[in-house]
Amino acid sequence: NKVGSITRVGCFAHVRRKFRDGIPKTATTSKSQCEIGKSYCDQLFGIERKIAYLIPEERLEKLPELLQAYLPWSQEIQTKCK
Repeated sequence: NKVGSITRVGCFAHVRRKFRDGIPKTATTSKSQCEIGKSYCDQLFGIERKIAYLIPEERLEKLPELLQAYLPWSQEIQTKCK
């Protein structure tokens, strides 16, 4: 809080844990929002494992498609929960 001009970002490992904790224990015919969110995180981690050898700029080029799908979904869910 004492450092100015920064952008706060969340850690997807922590986000994934919250999604995992929110998954219903009983089976349903449709995926819960938490299962969908966890799936996004799992996909992201899978991509990161495959591209770990690349320099950061090259890694960034590999993630936008997934993040472009995740961000609108997460904003929609957040709006529904308000």
